[in-house]
Amino acid sequence: MNRKPNFKAMNSQELKRYVLSHREDDEAFHAYVDKINERKDREILSGEYPPPNLHSSAIALAVRPQCGHNIGSSLSS
Repeated sequence: MNRKPNFKAMNSQELKRYVLSHREDDEAFHAYVDKINERKDREILSGEYPPPNLHSSAIALAVRPQCGHNIGSSLSS
C-alpha cells in the first residue's frame, strides 16, 4: 500500500520535485500551489505589457535583435 507523503511538512523544493515526478497527483499539485501562494516574497505581475515602469527604449533594445535589426546601426543614426 502506497501512502502519500505529508505535503504540509515538505518545503517548496521538495514538493516541487514530488509534483514533477508525480504529475498525475492533483492533490500534490494543489498543495504546491497553496505553498507558493503562502510565500511572502512572491511577486504578482499585473499582466500589462509593456510593464508601466519599463522605459520604452529598454523594450526596443530587447526586441530589436529578435526582429533582425542591427542595434549598432540604429543607435548611431
